[in-house]
Amino acid sequence: MNRRDAIRSMSLSLGITVAVPTILSVLNSCNDPKSKWTSVFLSDSQKHIISHLIEIMLPNSNFQGETGFNNVQFIDKMVGNTLEEKDQDQFSTGCSSFEYKFNSVFKKDITEGTKAEINTLLDTYFKLSKAEEKEVFNQLEFGIHELPEHKVSHYLIYTFLTKVRYYCLLGHFTSQEVLMNYQNYNPNLGYYKGCIDL
Repeated sequence: MNRRDAIRSMSLSLGITVAVPTILSVLNSCNDPKSKWTSVFLSDSQKHIISHLIEIMLPNSNFQGETGFNNVQFIDKMVGNTLEEKDQDQFSTGCSSFEYKFNSVFKKDITEGTKAEINTLLDTYFKLSKAEEKEVFNQLEFGIHELPEHKVSHYLIYTFLTKVRYYCLLGHFTSQEVLMNYQNYNPNLGYYKGCIDL
């Protein structure tokens, strides 16, 4: 083995040694409801807003709600670690626009807002006619640069809300708790037997 191959192999093994514990710690922190976590991306007010939005989107029923599955932590890590900087900025600006709208409607800070009040505001964005819904998703598809100035805030709020909804459902339905205890997930797919008569 020449020196170049030896260095390449050594760097690869060192990278795996460093990466595996980091990845495991991220996954474990999302699964352990008792662990104290430090936010990667979200501010305290964003955590408050998102926790109420998750409780509205995933109400406690047969499925355990947000509290049991740490979806706020999941969203925090996904937004902080997987989105590009411009998308993170849009997420934060959309959250701020939603917060500003709440403050102007209810005349108080959103951190003092209840789930019912946030739900009332959320209804104004999601209880739409089919034509209005189509217009919103057309705007989201074209992007912020195609919009007139007066529609930018509206666009950012919808970007924020749809991302929260997407990550909320992704985190919930791919969590080990839901897969193992609610969806009858079977990790053992059986055995392959080749060369047998059909």
